[in-house]
Amino acid sequence: LGKDPGKTKVSDIMSKKVYFIDEEDDLILAAEIFKKFRISRLLVKNSQEKLVGILSLSGLIRDATDVNTLDQFIQQVADSHLRRAA
Repeated sequence: LGKDPGKTKVSDIMSKKVYFIDEEDDLILAAEIFKKFRISRLLVKNSQEKLVGILSLSGLIRDATDVNTLDQFIQQVADSHLRRAA
């Protein structure tokens, strides 16, 4: 069943594989990484390799508040994926 939170260490349940993206990368690349690795969060680093934030899939979707913008974004990700597969 469940683990006792008073006796369970973070290392016992944390994700072992960590994915990074550069803060200067575009959201298309971020979306491709989310899809490829089936993850919901990316650590964001700067040019000095310092951790500067976390990008969540839900945040990415939430911030595309305009339905047309979200549709265009999804199409761009799909087009990019198709170009790479060709």
